[in-house]
Amino acid sequence: MSGRRKNVSIESFLVIILMMIFATAVCILIVQGSATFERALEKKTSEENLRIAMSYINMSIKQNDSLDSITLTQNAFKDSDALKLSHGQEEQGLVTYIFYYDGYLYECYTDTKPSLELSTPIVKLDGMTISSEKEGGLIVITYNHLLNHKEVEIDQRIALRTGD
Repeated sequence: MSGRRKNVSIESFLVIILMMIFATAVCILIVQGSATFERALEKKTSEENLRIAMSYINMSIKQNDSLDSITLTQNAFKDSDALKLSHGQEEQGLVTYIFYYDGYLYECYTDTKPSLELSTPIVKLDGMTISSEKEGGLIVITYNHLLNHKEVEIDQRIALRTGD
């Protein structure tokens, strides 16, 4: 083999190696970019779901805030406490239960005994508990939320206009 052919072979081999390194770098960049985009999308969706849940519960309470129409029902749905909103006027006899079960915020709008089969999932959440403070007429909703890879609890306190 002549010296020139040997140099061309080595150069070709080095070009192929360089192209393989470049192709590998591009593949790694695409995979990392996709994973980063997916994490950002999950975070955005989780925060959006939290805002939807907070707004939905706040609006539901404010729409139904009349004397003795809002109560907290213990263990209403398989060890989950529920917010019970009793309706009046045209909806007399109908009740809305708002509760967290199995990763979702649910609403059960019924005139019979509440059940999971009658309930509608509203939004996916990381976790939620409902409690009340009788002396202040407050409904306290605590949301579990993943923020910067840490589990945090966010409290939403809703004052009842009809509270004692």
